[in-house]
Amino acid sequence: MTSNWCETCEETCQDHPTVCTICGDTLRSPPASSSSQLLEEAVTFASATNNNVGGIPANLGIPTNISEIMQQVRQTTTTTTAVGGDMWETPPPEALDPNNATHNNKSRPTSKECIQRLPRLTIKPNSAVLHDVMIQIVLPPSINKEDRTMKRPAPISYNAMVAEFGPVPPYSIKSSIALANPITGAAASTSYDTTTKHSILYMERGGGLTFATKALHAQQHYNAKALIIGNNVSVWPYIMRDSKNESNKLSIPIVMIKRSDGNSLRRLLETHKQSKSTLNCSITATKCNSNGGGGECVVCREHFDIGDVVIRLPFCSHVFHESCALMWLRNHNTCPYCRRELPTEDEDYEMERRRNAHGREGEDLNSNPWDTLFG
Repeated sequence: MTSNWCETCEETCQDHPTVCTICGDTLRSPPASSSSQLLEEAVTFASATNNNVGGIPANLGIPTNISEIMQQVRQTTTTTTAVGGDMWETPPPEALDPNNATHNNKSRPTSKECIQRLPRLTIKPNSAVLHDVMIQIVLPPSINKEDRTMKRPAPISYNAMVAEFGPVPPYSIKSSIALANPITGAAASTSYDTTTKHSILYMERGGGLTFATKALHAQQHYNAKALIIGNNVSVWPYIMRDSKNESNKLSIPIVMIKRSDGNSLRRLLETHKQSKSTLNCSITATKCNSNGGGGECVVCREHFDIGDVVIRLPFCSHVFHESCALMWLRNHNTCPYCRRELPTEDEDYEMERRRNAHGREGEDLNSNPWDTLFG
């Protein structure tokens, strides 16, 4: 069976043999059905068979009650996926410490397998690396408790990433903002809340829908002016692309914010929906002028341009020209910008690093962030 399915993005990937070029996760065989469906089928089967799994000797100490097994499965899944924030925003402290001993012993080249599997991206007119995006939420005025006057709180700002399809920046959009229902935009029903019409719409990643499908739903069913997608998984995407060529009829912008900001915005919208107050939103996308979010390659100090082939490193998401990244990674196993480490072919060093991570984080030696690269 072909291994071209990304569990994180919930779609097939044809651009790379082993790694998803959207999020960097390892590709696997397409599932026969979703994991949640399989769990429900297992529970249903157990109910019909007195909730026990037969054929397992009692003296092995293995749970035979399906409820106990499902509880362990859910606990394992929660432990695996509950990462504190997006991967690119939570590097380990030693990765940013130039005085850390693991960085100063000697220079080690990045493993050849890692270099080979890093996805290459070609910069397009609306690539995220070329643009800065700012979202601002304008809160309604409230009464100051001290002098009983009406005052408007300061706007709340979020940085965002543009999609590689839809309108090409620069653009500036202002409107009210509303939550999609359901939050992933996955409903087959065409009965939608009329209060979301002509608004900037907020959805969350996932639900089995591609980024482009979400944007088309927002445009066609909600008549939205723009779509904000909140990341809700630990992996931050390399790009938001139209993997199924669905966006030819798309006319609204689509941007993504990181998971912590998405959680914040969703709570804010839910709170104001309950109080029936309206929030206004602006989305401003401009060309990058510095390396604050992309702009230029820190190795050669040249600006990125349309048609350039770049490598975006996993975990930290810093971007470099392919030739610049390869020149560096063949001699160093760190990001040229933040010094976050990548895998090497030095087995002793890798084992030492895993032991250090095990002692620091209380994790199993076989549980480490490099599994995202190598499966």
